[in-house]
Amino acid sequence: MNGATPVLVERSVYENNPASPCVITKITRYDGSGNLKEVVSIECLDANGSSKSVTTDKAGKVTKTEVWKRDDKISGRQFVDAFPYQWMHNRIEFTLTNADGAVDPSSNKDENRVYNAQGYTTSLTTRYADGRVSNFRYEYECQ
Repeated sequence: MNGATPVLVERSVYENNPASPCVITKITRYDGSGNLKEVVSIECLDANGSSKSVTTDKAGKVTKTEVWKRDDKISGRQFVDAFPYQWMHNRIEFTLTNADGAVDPSSNKDENRVYNAQGYTTSLTTRYADGRVSNFRYEYECQ
């Protein structure tokens, strides 16, 4: 907001796979003046929704590459995320490579999940490339 006047900061255009409308294949981002900021091209790698995305700047130079590997289990995140169809299955590995080819510290090669009898995650331990470890516990209340 600029005082009481709304100001457009960014605009994104999403393109979906015509054969599977819930699968995003490209995101084009513009600044508030309509100038191209970046393009994200997304390739589906398997039936579980694993994907590879390549982000390029306005000049077409690759700025980052992300690979998301997913399991075949049900993700509880689909019930709380703004884009539920992107979270049908759990992410089990995430690799972010920067423009210089270095693996980003937020990457991880180990998302160890424990599932309940219905196939939902009950706990998760994530080990990151920089040595950090995160532990999560999930509880579900179905109504």
